[in-house]
Amino acid sequence: MERATFKTMKMKNRNLVLNYIRVHSGISRADIAQQSGLTPPTVSSIAKSLLDENIIFESIAGESKGGRKPRLLKMNDDENKVIGVYIGPKTVETVITNLRGEVDDTFVDEINRTISKEELEKLIAKNIQRITESPHQYLGIGIAMHGFVDVENHTSLYAPLLLNIKDFDFSFLEDTFGLPIHVENDVRCKLWAEVSRVKPHHKNILYINLGYGVGGAIMIDNQLYNGSHNIAGELGHTIIEMNGRQCECGRRGCLQAYVSGLSLTNIARDKNIIGEEETVKELLVKADNDNHEAQNEIVKIGMYLGTAISNQMNVLDPDLIILGGGVSNLYPYFKESLYKTLKNEGDISNFGQAEIKIGEIQKSTAPQGAALLVLDKIFT
Repeated sequence: MERATFKTMKMKNRNLVLNYIRVHSGISRADIAQQSGLTPPTVSSIAKSLLDENIIFESIAGESKGGRKPRLLKMNDDENKVIGVYIGPKTVETVITNLRGEVDDTFVDEINRTISKEELEKLIAKNIQRITESPHQYLGIGIAMHGFVDVENHTSLYAPLLLNIKDFDFSFLEDTFGLPIHVENDVRCKLWAEVSRVKPHHKNILYINLGYGVGGAIMIDNQLYNGSHNIAGELGHTIIEMNGRQCECGRRGCLQAYVSGLSLTNIARDKNIIGEEETVKELLVKADNDNHEAQNEIVKIGMYLGTAISNQMNVLDPDLIILGGGVSNLYPYFKESLYKTLKNEGDISNFGQAEIKIGEIQKSTAPQGAALLVLDKIFT
């Protein structure tokens, strides 16, 4: 596996030039110099180095502004790749992406909740080694980890759905593969993927992941907001009902105990709406087949979620709310009750101003976001 050129990209000017080329996807040396404030000789020297290292290439000539036509510089997506890894409660998904975050290859391994630190470390390393057998240049590894993450120290502090994973340090990947890494909460990675790939015209965004558990992520003025202790956005463990249902975190009345895939499955099984081996997927199938019990259970999601969202809108005032995760597939059935709840709880406030939409990236969202985040750290 080829070593990345990250150590040679530490100089500010080099990073600046790289970022201009990446963002514009076709820009001349003269335009980089004019927009960045760097001198033309400096830009030319950096461009030559990047061309020699095969990080960029020259495309066909651009439009002439007087004199000969300029040669446009572009990122070499075919040769340069990034690795994204998602560690969830049930699977480890490893992907290779190009410099735009588009997935080229994927490996998925199932894991169980009792996996040990040693087993998880070996599995991650094995998958990265396997997926990087193709002869590309790899620039970094992004890690999307569910639960609580210490971003600065590359550590998973607590993964609530993996019983033995606490204080898990991902720094071993730097030593093993010689690549820069970035570790982030999986839901923030999903939000970053949506913003980077889909580019919604919004600055303040709340992302709610309705999956096996419930997570959230916040963007303020186009920047991810982690909070003082890297736990901002933990919407799943906000209380929506005092002394309510028992949550896996130990408290009662958490949103996650009402709208997560796990809680919905358990509730539907207890009420004999689905069988003991069936999940939310079968609940949706039954709803689609006009099973009124299934439909009524799904409708309740909107009421619980609406209460949680109305509280967040008072605090964050987002202009966009994105719903992601498998449970968001039930949105057609709980959309009406969601908006009704928001309207009822918003009589004295400006509720309803935020757009609510379903996430547009349906596959490998978390590892894509992780790869894009590590690119952001390298190029800025």
